[in-house]
Amino acid sequence: MSKVSFPLDGLHYAAEKFAVAVHEMAVSEAPLRQRIRDAWDQFHPVGEEDFPEGSTVRSEFVALRARTTWCEGKNGEGTLDATLAVISDRECRRLVHLICDVHTGIEMELSAWHSNRLHETQMRLGALLGPLPSFLDPEWPVPMSERDGSG
Repeated sequence: MSKVSFPLDGLHYAAEKFAVAVHEMAVSEAPLRQRIRDAWDQFHPVGEEDFPEGSTVRSEFVALRARTTWCEGKNGEGTLDATLAVISDRECRRLVHLICDVHTGIEMELSAWHSNRLHETQMRLGALLGPLPSFLDPEWPVPMSERDGSG
């Protein structure tokens, strides 16, 4: 994604790409290396700039990119294919876990951001409207006659 106009446009984009990648890995009957390759095809357009500066998930994404492309390709072979050709089955499983961890991290970061925005909105509304009723309060809803003290 080249230009981020909303604070989380890039993260939403990454969430979409990683959700599809994880789903593809989960439902595919292909060998593990092919599943990783297919997942990569889904999330490779995601870039480091799609993650907020200094976020943990950005660091995990950078680590994922490094661990999937460290081997130099030969004769037109890409770095991912070259890397997958030389790593162990154990490392392949670690890559699957890392892909899932990045996806989970993205979802958690988005959830936290939206939760914070909701809380800020509730605080602003509370300042404008006064206390808002709590759905957890057994006394809610309070009849209108009791709200204004005329009850």
